[in-house]
Amino acid sequence: MACRNCGFAFIKERLTRFFVWFLVSSLATGVAQAATIQPDSSFITYSDYANVTISPTAAVFARPLLSGSPFSNDNPGARVRFRTDATDATATLNYNGLHTDLNQNSTGVVLVDGVISSTFTFSSRPGTVSVPLVTLGPAAFRTIEIVMPYADSVDFQGLTVNAGAAFQAISPRPPIRYVAYGDSITQGFNGSDATKNYSWQIGTSKNWSVINMGFGYREATASDGTSIAGLGGDIFSVLLGVNDAIGGKTAAQFQADYTSLIANIRLLQPDVPIYAITPLFTTAPYGGDALIPQYRTAISNLVQNGNDPNLHLIDGLSLIPGIDGSNYTTWMPDGIHPNDAGFQLIAQNLAPQLNVVPEPDTSVLLGLGCAALLALRKRAPSH
Repeated sequence: MACRNCGFAFIKERLTRFFVWFLVSSLATGVAQAATIQPDSSFITYSDYANVTISPTAAVFARPLLSGSPFSNDNPGARVRFRTDATDATATLNYNGLHTDLNQNSTGVVLVDGVISSTFTFSSRPGTVSVPLVTLGPAAFRTIEIVMPYADSVDFQGLTVNAGAAFQAISPRPPIRYVAYGDSITQGFNGSDATKNYSWQIGTSKNWSVINMGFGYREATASDGTSIAGLGGDIFSVLLGVNDAIGGKTAAQFQADYTSLIANIRLLQPDVPIYAITPLFTTAPYGGDALIPQYRTAISNLVQNGNDPNLHLIDGLSLIPGIDGSNYTTWMPDGIHPNDAGFQLIAQNLAPQLNVVPEPDTSVLLGLGCAALLALRKRAPSH
């Protein structure tokens, strides 16, 4: 399967995308009176999601992995985005009750021009909440992004703005998509909110879009490879092992399941970079003293003997340097899940090891295009 970021079609698509955004972003469209902007309005865009269904009444997020999972309707870090000069703007969000697990984190985040402005949460399910985004602010254009909680299921039901508010086209999210797959650690437990997760922080530092495919209780499962490869990511990371150990899975079975998982990704994306992260430090007693080290060896053997130049090994123990049985509560209070400080360390140590073929920026593409045209003119025969 050819690289989707290569060739003339890719260059043409990126140039077209840039020029359309450049032309449209200079135009502003206003509303004559205070109004509700529906979820399917052209003023609203969505990003960093696994799946979203948009209608005039709601934007509903989901993740296509395990239909029976209590986390399938969570979309950690998915964004609702728009750009407006509204002096008053309020979003209506519906906590729909589809997150059914007792382990949850319902805190969402509002970004204004890329900076955390506020957070929101809700305790009743199902039920709606009005989230102030801008209150009595100056009439200046701002990029506003609503970031969904990492462990709750929330629909976007619309936006109310003041009379005279105008909207501009919003700059697109980065085209490179990082798919972070794993268990509850990758989902974000026990961070404060979705922006503290290691995948979010890596996306910010690398200028990538992020699709968080972390699922609580998840074990290495062959069919997951097909699901996550279908998202069309440009780079993948895999972090699993704790739940397999909790279930008492043998090292041989773990290696077989993990190998099938990687093979299923390769069926759809034969060349995409995959980073296999061995299990982090853990104090979990569920056979972990014996099984977790065996899982690390199994993953290492798969990478080193797999004859796959785009499958890379990451030593999970190195991501929180110096952690051990005497000090783990500083970064991992429950002995399994990192806190905000732990996630920050993981991101800092993991990001430099993750690489994808860089996408040429628009100026480079324009320069190459002009150079090619000049070269063709010089080679054309004169008459």
